Amino acid sequence: CPSDLPYFCNFGSVGSDFHRHVDFYEFCIIVSGSYRHIHHREEAIFDLGQLLFFSPGESHALFDFGPNSHHYSFIVEEHYFQQYVSKHIDYAEQVFNTPYLICKLPSLEFAYLTHLTSIIVRSASTDRLPIADHLLSNLLFSCFAAQLEPISNAVQIYAVDLLRRFDSY
Repeated sequence: CPSDLPYFCNFGSVGSDFHRHVDFYEFCIIVSGSYRHIHHREEAIFDLGQLLFFSPGESHALFDFGPNSHHYSFIVEEHYFQQYVSKHIDYAEQVFNTPYLICKLPSLEFAYLTHLTSIIVRSASTDRLPIADHLLSNLLFSCFAAQLEPISNAVQIYAVDLLRRFDSY
């Protein structure tokens, strides 16, 4: 991705060694195979359909755990991410107070998110920011929808996002 964009997106098979999130947020979607993940000296195996979210200040490593392991990484610059979340997400405080999160994506949601990510990775278009913003919105919802407190505001957030998703389809 060009360096003037506030995000970077790639598709890979080889995991990364330990790295620290200094000024970026990262979403990682496991699209095939398995990965060994190390975070805070704890190891876990993640496979198809799992979504990982990491905020600045977090360190972790992801190692491929088989010959057919693939994942998407969607990395968003910290300042852009914070502005976007503050402007568009009603549960922004919860997002900013979460250092990392791991969730399992439902199959249809997984298919849609990987499709959006693949468009960004493969597109030669210089105007990918609207797609990236849409992907970011959907990734945030996927990570945090289940984490929201069951209050009326959370139901409203879910309903608004569901309507937005119908419009985007």
